[in-house]
Amino acid sequence: MTLIDLRESPPTPVIETDVCVIGAGAAGITVATELGRVGRDVVLLESGGLAPEEDTQALNDLDVAGYPVRENFMSRARYYGGSCNLWAGRSMRLSPEDLAPEADPERAGWPLAHAELSEWYPAAAGALGLPDIRFFEPLTHAEHLSRVERALFDSGEVSPTVSLWATGPMRFGATHRGALRRSARIRLLLHGNALRLRPTADGHAVAALEAAVLHGPTFEIRARRYVVACGGVENARLLLLSNLGNEHDLVGRYFMDHPRAVFGRVRLAPGARLPYLRGRPVADGKLQLGIGVPPEVRRAEGLLNHYATLESEFSGYAAAGYQSLVKTAKVVLRKGYAGSRWEVGRSRLSDIPGMIYLLTPK
Repeated sequence: MTLIDLRESPPTPVIETDVCVIGAGAAGITVATELGRVGRDVVLLESGGLAPEEDTQALNDLDVAGYPVRENFMSRARYYGGSCNLWAGRSMRLSPEDLAPEADPERAGWPLAHAELSEWYPAAAGALGLPDIRFFEPLTHAEHLSRVERALFDSGEVSPTVSLWATGPMRFGATHRGALRRSARIRLLLHGNALRLRPTADGHAVAALEAAVLHGPTFEIRARRYVVACGGVENARLLLLSNLGNEHDLVGRYFMDHPRAVFGRVRLAPGARLPYLRGRPVADGKLQLGIGVPPEVRRAEGLLNHYATLESEFSGYAAAGYQSLVKTAKVVLRKGYAGSRWEVGRSRLSDIPGMIYLLTPK
């Protein structure tokens, strides 16, 4: 791999390659690594550097018109490795109804079938370092559930969902840096910001990617193929700015937020055991069952797909005693997870549930 920091080594006006991958996050690094392995010349373009930087991260700032973003919370990271630098590691499979048009009969649904997607789950699980993906099947655990768990799901009123974690969250930047470095086919360009995919005259292909260094020169990348791997929000933004792929006015329309709320408390009866609902260690990681709603109930009630999980409670005494320590540890240990964007003097130290959720190793 050739690693070039465009702030230190300004780019030539035109860069040519077989494939241009935009975004060095989980998808971009995986695609670039595989393409390099099969002999393609790849330019992997990353907006940030090897660590968080205030001016680059500010490019992700946005106005939120819907569900409010948690204060001092950073969910999208604009540097090498992408938002998986922040990820807690929960992995779930999409269900067939997630890809079907049933929720909105006027739409055509996803442009691929669930069966086609499912063929790639083993490879995806391998890329994420997950436990055996057979654990994703609820029936795999049926005979091992506790009496209480079995009674809950046998009622038919709720259905199990399955989440898997690896032994640690996959940090794609660090994990694949060696493989990228060994590849003679990959050029990693840091501090290069995609501005617009310029279409050909007939509008049916991409002629070049227009890009720029922040506070620096502009340049373009000409490739035979382009892979847009900037994440859900940035992918849509780039395509809309480029006026590409939006013939049906759907780009960005179905972006799903990730709301999460604590909405109840469960007090266990003496002797009750919930090993799968509370999270169970397995070889190479952990699994947890969630409490979902059967598809037929969702359709009848007009509900979106959702689920609940059980998290262990903690005392107010612990929250009061360790709040400042946990908040400080988050900033120090994550080395830029909140970074200089978190101002100690003006922060409200009251979000111990959020801190414990983010810091607890799954």
